Amino acid sequence: MRIVATLAGMASLFLAAPALAADVIYTFNTTGNSSVNGGYGNAFNFTSGSLTMKVTGWQANLSNNDITKAYVGAYGTGLGVTGLGDSSGGSYYHQIDNVNGYVDFVMLEFDRAVSLTGVSLYSYTMGYSSSKDNDLAYYNAGALNSNLTLYDNVPSVWTEVGGTGGNGYVPIGATGVSTKWLVGAALISDRDDGFKIASIKVTELVGAVPEPATWAMMLLGFAGVGGALRVRRRKAEAITAH
Repeated sequence: MRIVATLAGMASLFLAAPALAADVIYTFNTTGNSSVNGGYGNAFNFTSGSLTMKVTGWQANLSNNDITKAYVGAYGTGLGVTGLGDSSGGSYYHQIDNVNGYVDFVMLEFDRAVSLTGVSLYSYTMGYSSSKDNDLAYYNAGALNSNLTLYDNVPSVWTEVGGTGGNGYVPIGATGVSTKWLVGAALISDRDDGFKIASIKVTELVGAVPEPATWAMMLLGFAGVGGALRVRRRKAEAITAH
């Protein structure tokens, strides 16, 4: 029984090891150029390590809170969105922006739940401003039905984050985890934000992997238990022989 208890104790120590937080970065500005306009509802799939992600483009009409599918493009400076409210072929309007009464955003769908940590932006001067502005908004969309509910009206709870006023990394540090995140231009604060998403960083929880020293101790422990079992078996055979 003591040997069994030892094995159980060693296993419980291993299983009780805390999960580790692993950062995963997706970079979009090396994927080449897409067309400015294309079929609405297209998707890009990306893989980083063992984590996969699908990106789709969307556009919210602020006059009636309606959301429609849009075209997501992968450009030399990052991901951009073109929707029904954008001028066809306009130089400004394949960014993720909030001008002309429409707000562009992307939906990021992962095969495992992650926390959204930060976004790197490549910013543009948009119609109502003489300087670059890149305030953004994000939303944990895990509770929404991706086939219907999301697209009926604008989700009411978004978190806005002030941008850098230029190119660079914007930390988010979102609480909670989800398999679906929305990232777009600011919905409330102003109407001159425009950028492409150059990269995103997410964090996922992964099972802890024992360090080499821990593996060595476990192997020695199992070897000792094996030796004890052999000694006990020989004693039992000797007693039986008498």
